[in-house]
Amino acid sequence: MTGPAAALRFQAFVFNWPGEKQRASALEAHLSPHVPVVVVNSDDARRGEFPHWVHVGADAYFTRQWDEALRRFSGDVLFHVQADAWIDDVPGLLRDAEAAFARGAGVYAPDVDYTAHTYDRARLVEVAPGLHEVPNTDCTCWIVHGDVLRATPRVDPAANRLGWGIDYLVASTAHRLGRTVVRDYRRQASHPRGTGYDPRRARDELRALLRTLPRPIARDVDRLRRLRDDLHVR
Repeated sequence: MTGPAAALRFQAFVFNWPGEKQRASALEAHLSPHVPVVVVNSDDARRGEFPHWVHVGADAYFTRQWDEALRRFSGDVLFHVQADAWIDDVPGLLRDAEAAFARGAGVYAPDVDYTAHTYDRARLVEVAPGLHEVPNTDCTCWIVHGDVLRATPRVDPAANRLGWGIDYLVASTAHRLGRTVVRDYRRQASHPRGTGYDPRRARDELRALLRTLPRPIARDVDRLRRLRDDLHVR
């Protein structure tokens, strides 16, 4: 396989759900020449067609899939991408991610053309040309250092099915470890508009999650959310 030549071992996980906009098989083929790939699938209709995928059942959503990815993760860096997203230059993305980790990043992500996290770049800290520190990036397509993952509190899929808050927990953990969270505006992932879940339920699950966190972590997550809102461009 081609890919980053240095010491970091990347592992990719693609999360797939039912729906016409999902293209997990194409994404798997696109990524696999450059990085080991596991597809975590909740579309039961694809079981027979792709028996080598990890099938978690139609009731599973992001948190259950995230748990499965963490259980199978054995590398140094986890590269996660949703099955309805796309990144063109995979070797370039991995190369730039590795350079960011060498600079002290804990989370690296490309820009995403449809995301809830859009920032005023003029107000962001630029750590390298096009590479900026952000309060939280988009988990549509992101790469997380294993040290951060191992220190991030786990989320109960039974209490938080849709996964809102996991990205903030990861970002908060990176900061607590002295690592940065960065977005690379030189790289862009495409992502169609719309969602297949109820955002109101996701917000309710996020509020419930915050109530269960230790107070220092909950306060830090709340700080990042407020900073995100302050820097957000609508």
